[in-house]
Amino acid sequence: MAGLITYQFSRITLAETWGLRAAVLWPEKDLGPTCQLSIDDLPDTFHFGVKCATGIVSIGTFAKEVHPELPPGVHYRLRAMATDQNHRQCGVGRMLIEGATSALSEAGCSLVWANARHVALGFYARLNWDVVGQPMRCHYEGHIGLFGGLSDEMINASSMKNRHCQYYTHIMR
Repeated sequence: MAGLITYQFSRITLAETWGLRAAVLWPEKDLGPTCQLSIDDLPDTFHFGVKCATGIVSIGTFAKEVHPELPPGVHYRLRAMATDQNHRQCGVGRMLIEGATSALSEAGCSLVWANARHVALGFYARLNWDVVGQPMRCHYEGHIGLFGGLSDEMINASSMKNRHCQYYTHIMR
């Protein structure tokens, strides 16, 4: 069958996240260490990706971070998720989230939470993630929260202020 693309979920390195972070999330940044978050090198941080023959097409970083307003347990926060525009609506985002939550669950995680862009709400709803908060002001463009605070990098991005956000969370069972 011509045109069939095979995708594979895996753990990836920090450096492997930079391409999509620069292209999708932060086009104003240069490819490389400028796309690094303060949590990226912590021992309890995991980088996951979905690959195909042409390279990595979806990424997500999961950092151990308890949210005080959510039920107690081992929490991981999803940060810097991005999917290549040419591979959206192909199931790679779902593959990333399902693979990551499975891997994190095996590592003892009981809850995953994140902040998300408003345009991504339908995606998280299809994954049965729950909204657990009220809309909030975000300091970065187009984001709706998946429950939590703002990163310093995004707060300081002066061209991306005052967007409405909501909180979402996925409680692993």
